[in-house]
Amino acid sequence: MIKWIVGLNGAGKTVFLEQKLDSYINEKNNVITNIRKVKYKDFDVKRLALLQSEEADENIWDYGRLCISNNTIRIDTDGIDYTPEFLNIITLLCRKGNILMLDEPELGLYGIEIDLLVKVLELLLPTYSEGYIATHCQELFSLQPENFYWCEKYKLEKITEKKLYEHIGQF
Repeated sequence: MIKWIVGLNGAGKTVFLEQKLDSYINEKNNVITNIRKVKYKDFDVKRLALLQSEEADENIWDYGRLCISNNTIRIDTDGIDYTPEFLNIITLLCRKGNILMLDEPELGLYGIEIDLLVKVLELLLPTYSEGYIATHCQELFSLQPENFYWCEKYKLEKITEKKLYEHIGQF
């Protein structure tokens, strides 16, 4: 189950994630993260198959083709150039690992790429045993809305979706 961590800038979201990451690494868990630079070499076959399925071709890539080149994912399409940030986050999501820890995966993405990221996450989130995603991106809030946590002073408090939207007014 993914936990969505939301809070004001400087509230401690990234620090919380870093501490959680350290504990997972100490326990020898296989974590997929954008918090630290990690050299990944393997892809999760199930995740790749999901993103290369006919359903994904029609509903996500819109006639594009997901390909692997030089240990990264690229999307072959006619006339659409995706940002390196988008391709990096999609590549990361397809790596081998059972725990997902992302800090603001939407950074540097265009609106259409954020929409695609939502669709990709919707498809791939069930393939992780657990995870944490810190974000301010309201488009991502539609995914597993029962798991919101408000971060304040480096501590998390589980909140409802209604309470989340009350807090968003502070952004």
